Amino acid sequence: MAKLRKQVNKAGVSWQIDYYDPQGKRVMKCFPKKAEAEAYLGKVVAAKKEGRYHDVFNVKKETQDTFNDLAARYTENFGTQKAFRASKRYLLAVVQEHFGERCLSEITYLDLETYRNRRKATPAKGSKPRTDASVNREMALISHMIGKAVEWGMLETSPFKKGKRLMFKENNHRLRFLADSEIEALFKACDDLKT
Repeated sequence: MAKLRKQVNKAGVSWQIDYYDPQGKRVMKCFPKKAEAEAYLGKVVAAKKEGRYHDVFNVKKETQDTFNDLAARYTENFGTQKAFRASKRYLLAVVQEHFGERCLSEITYLDLETYRNRRKATPAKGSKPRTDASVNREMALISHMIGKAVEWGMLETSPFKKGKRLMFKENNHRLRFLADSEIEALFKACDDLKT
């Protein structure tokens, strides 16, 4: 909620406005005259109510581009890469199914976190549990796409920057057994050490 306060100090009287911008950052501005402060406060309240943030808060006006628009542009730019043909196009289809017609500017950190958790809870093929690594590949793709959307002017800021890292910690440990030839070499090396 925006507030107007009278400030009295050695320099005289001023009027301070205290409000939060669309990103949740607290803003305080001072004006020498009460009428100027009230006029600006009116602009702030109206802009918030009507969603015209760019008019008052110096926020770039978000485009109405959807995730599908981003996917098309992303495919156009990265579709010839070997990694795209091998795996990213399959991941993109899954991600598009979820975010498809959503406006990029409406996708929040909570949406991304919810998507990650739902994907982890959804079984993979053959009713096997979905691995952290497979969910991480999807999240990495979304993160790269959203980063490109910011670079291409389709989005002002990435929702990934609003919270903690959304990747699961992967267990990359591998259980491996020695081959017969390796066992023999090990025993031989042990025998050599004894002598």
